[in-house]
Amino acid sequence: AADIKAFSVEMEVSDISSMDLKRVVFYVRPQQVIKTTSWKLYIFKAKIKTWSDEETNRWALRVIEGKGVPPINIIWDGVDSKGELVEPGKYYFLMTAIDVKGQNYATDWFNFKLQ
Repeated sequence: AADIKAFSVEMEVSDISSMDLKRVVFYVRPQQVIKTTSWKLYIFKAKIKTWSDEETNRWALRVIEGKGVPPINIIWDGVDSKGELVEPGKYYFLMTAIDVKGQNYATDWFNFKLQ
């Protein structure tokens, strides 16, 4: 696996779902200036022990990705990669990024409760 540096990001999560609409907002506050070219937010039901593309693709419920610097707010509709609404409960997430030099970064694990 490529060398992964710590991506120091403060994360907060708010479940702003209403009766008929699931909305989870991830508030992203990078604690360091990194010129990222792309980022990914991975949502899991449980932490995975080994970080690899194969394991990630197998276990991630949903991957939200974008180019450039991560936005301040990332909104998830509570739907998994198959398009199905996920059950209420505890979920785990982390964010990865790649900078202009191709260096990989990853945050620590975070968790949140979905009502």
